[in-house]
Amino acid sequence: MQWITPAISIDCGIKLAVSLILFVRYFEVKEKMIFWWAAAWLFFGLHALTELAIIQNSTELLWFIRHIFYALTAVAFLESVGNMRTPVLKKWHIAAIVITLGIIAISYIGVFVVGDWYAAVVPISLISGAGFIACGFYFFKFTKEKKTAARLPILLGFFLNGLHNLDYPFLRNVEWFAPIGFGLGVLFSLIFAVGLTMMSTEELKNQREESRRRVRGQVALTAVFSLVSQSLNLQEILNDALDRMLEVIRVDRGCIFLLDKEKEELNLRVHRGFSAEYIKSITRLKLKEDNMYTEVARTGKPVIIANVSEAPHFMIGGTEKRSIRSCACIPLMSKGKMVGVLSLLSRGYYRLVPEEMRMLDSIGDAVGVAIENARLYETVKNWGEKLERVVEERTKDLSDARKATLNILEDIDEAYKELTKAQAQLVQKERLAAIGQMAAVMGHELRNPLTGVKMAAYYLNEKLKKAGSPLTKSVQDIEKEAERASVIISNILEFSRPPKLLLNPTDIKVILEEAISSAREKKWLKGIKVIEDFQSSGLMVALDAFRFRQALDNIILNAYQAMPAGGELRVRAKTIKDELEIRISDSGGGIAKENIKRVFEPFFTDKHKGVGLGLAVVNEIIIGHNGSIRVESEAGKGSTVIIRLPIKKER
Repeated sequence: MQWITPAISIDCGIKLAVSLILFVRYFEVKEKMIFWWAAAWLFFGLHALTELAIIQNSTELLWFIRHIFYALTAVAFLESVGNMRTPVLKKWHIAAIVITLGIIAISYIGVFVVGDWYAAVVPISLISGAGFIACGFYFFKFTKEKKTAARLPILLGFFLNGLHNLDYPFLRNVEWFAPIGFGLGVLFSLIFAVGLTMMSTEELKNQREESRRRVRGQVALTAVFSLVSQSLNLQEILNDALDRMLEVIRVDRGCIFLLDKEKEELNLRVHRGFSAEYIKSITRLKLKEDNMYTEVARTGKPVIIANVSEAPHFMIGGTEKRSIRSCACIPLMSKGKMVGVLSLLSRGYYRLVPEEMRMLDSIGDAVGVAIENARLYETVKNWGEKLERVVEERTKDLSDARKATLNILEDIDEAYKELTKAQAQLVQKERLAAIGQMAAVMGHELRNPLTGVKMAAYYLNEKLKKAGSPLTKSVQDIEKEAERASVIISNILEFSRPPKLLLNPTDIKVILEEAISSAREKKWLKGIKVIEDFQSSGLMVALDAFRFRQALDNIILNAYQAMPAGGELRVRAKTIKDELEIRISDSGGGIAKENIKRVFEPFFTDKHKGVGLGLAVVNEIIIGHNGSIRVESEAGKGSTVIIRLPIKKER
């Protein structure tokens, strides 16, 4: 049979090439399933390579090695199918190990004990054939929901290779069948390889789509954060939040309900993409009704339906119901209390990935806080207006008491201002809580892929250096920007965690001198005249020295950046009753009047670089010291940061 050597050589080359393609896919996708596919085809190829060696020199050891590779092939395919199930069952691993040991034991007995390699081939082929067919069955079971063209060739590959292994012991010695059987085996393997390559490519596409979804999610988080930070208009918040969700999740319909606890009903406030008939049917929904919207309002848990035909009782409406394929409803919460429901619906099949679920949870909480703040603001505003009208009505005819009335109105106006101020502080506190939560989510989600970018850039830089490539400078720029982004993410995560302070009596003169000395070492004060004006010694203040230095460093850095051509930095400290006042002034360009009130807001900055967290962190640190901080500035004349702290006196 002169054809056998070139035929096996071609078969070996095909299997090793398929293994290489799948290993490349694995390093791109990092899916264990694809790793085991690649390993199986590697063992397949080594099995064929061993057969070539046997043709040249048939020994017991080579036959034993051949059987070992066949056993490893079967185990690798078993593990690949097992990894399609989440979580992977322990008994699956145990079954794979038992089958491997069984094949090795049978091979050893057949080759070394009985002395007949064919005695090992028969049971091994039967076990492998049954294993292929079992893998095909479980592959079909585990991939029912995957609508992919790769399923058919993979199923055929499992079943045809299984049947081919089952007939191998009985037809191998039939001379006329040998080339036909070998050709069929190669054909079946090619069908199998095409299917596996198609599915690994689809997995790569899916992973890239998930990455794009993750980026869109971060954009949505940023947009909603901006909305929560800047608006107290309830209708504006609802409209913008819904539009942003439809854009990011890429579905065509959605709505937001607000909960009326007194009437125990959901009221539709904004909607997109629905027919007039459907809108009429969901305008008001009693909580006792059984549908997906009321289910979320009653339980406070999201309802995700990838295929509405599996849960028809949750849907509302006639013609609209028939055109909806997938839906997601999430609760809008504030301080653990239900305030409303956000619903997204799609005509096509859509399954949310875990990153999108986490994003929706974060956005649901942020929008819930924004809704509650807007409602509270409207309540305070309406109460103040009503109070003014009542007072005006009751006093308009009291001409003899006009002066007294004016005094009353002034007192009421003052009380209303105090109430409005308290409300603004409450709203700001809620905003910061929501911002901190979203910042933590964004930071953690971005840190892992950024680490991958840094490692890849470092590796590529080393390779290009050795090759003397002119692209080395571009890769180094990528490394620098990735490191800068990493620092920004660290700042975001630091802001999201409230500072824990360890307060000890500290000499304020020492810590101010250390901050100025550190700034000089960092070249921040080059070309800048520093004027120190504070008490000589003995002024003790309860401080966390590390955190307070961090705050001073941020303030001095801002002053340095405000004076690129040099200038004057003045640091003054003095006591005012039971407080210490620190003033740090620069002679830079100053801050625009409309921006002064916003300098301590997270992510606000008027610089070209940076993310606007420096003074937000400073503000948190000073508040943690039971102090206060404010900024005075005039455009073109410089800025002054004023810190006040309670004094800890020596006894």
